Amino acid sequence: MLGSQELAPTLQKKRPGLGRRGETLRRCRDNELAYANDMRLSLSINSLRLIAWIAVLPVASAAQTPMKAIVIHSSGGPEVLKYEDVPRPQAKDDDILIRVMAAAVNPVDVFIREGRITHFPLIPGMDVAGVVEETGNKVTKFKRGDAIYAYLSFEEQGGYAEFAVTKQDHAALKPKSVDFEHAAAVPLAATTAWQALIEKAGLSAGQTVLIHGGSGGVGTFAVQIANARGAKVIATASTANQDLLKKLGVARRYSGAILWCSEKRWHHSLNYRGARPCRARETWHQGHRAWCTSRRKGVGRAGQVNRYWEDYANRFRGHAPGRCG
Repeated sequence: MLGSQELAPTLQKKRPGLGRRGETLRRCRDNELAYANDMRLSLSINSLRLIAWIAVLPVASAAQTPMKAIVIHSSGGPEVLKYEDVPRPQAKDDDILIRVMAAAVNPVDVFIREGRITHFPLIPGMDVAGVVEETGNKVTKFKRGDAIYAYLSFEEQGGYAEFAVTKQDHAALKPKSVDFEHAAAVPLAATTAWQALIEKAGLSAGQTVLIHGGSGGVGTFAVQIANARGAKVIATASTANQDLLKKLGVARRYSGAILWCSEKRWHHSLNYRGARPCRARETWHQGHRAWCTSRRKGVGRAGQVNRYWEDYANRFRGHAPGRCG
């Protein structure tokens, strides 16, 4: 047997070997730890990717969901209107996505289809009524399920479809007493009347306004807006629509399109596409302002009285002027 003194050198000779094995074990352990950390990091990244993918999936799915719409690919007659499948629009920021229940057809839609635009394809329609389907992340005025009516921008349009997008500031809650079909006829006509009388003409209480075509789409709103403003309303309409003018509260009603006046009897005159202008040249020289809401055959934009109006009046020179009531 080896004594303690003889065993000590032997143990001392084996210690370096044990140290190398220990270092190897430590390296293995460190490698395993590093591998485990890499796996955890990889799993975390993949988990985040999965969560992001799941979050985006409904949006991507909605973007790919088709809807029915009437689309025009070129200018022309009614034959260019095509019933097609198109991608459903998305609500962004302050947008609201509307499930369209009714859409209005305005004269301007016909003019646009006939060649007033050059960018195609286009889904026409600027007036809709329906139910809020989705809202953008900045929308505060509406929530999903709200019944609304809205104006769509001239550039985007999109009313002739199952779904349409508009800004929240271009929509309002639909009154419960009005159905979707009637509500859809309000936005564009009412906005036109408001812009002409209030924003452009600055109509105020006590003034008198002449409204041509007072029984038409814009005219009926103009009459009611003027009355609510405290103005006196004079209006023209066909003989068949005189009773409607009376119901709307028109103070003075005239049938026919010609209204010749030699005196300054009103502060503002509202004319729009489809209604003839007043043919009284004298009124312009007396400082009247005539507000027009369209441009056709020389008729100017709101606030302009141009050569066309004067030429129209010149045709009736020599006619005995009558008094306006």
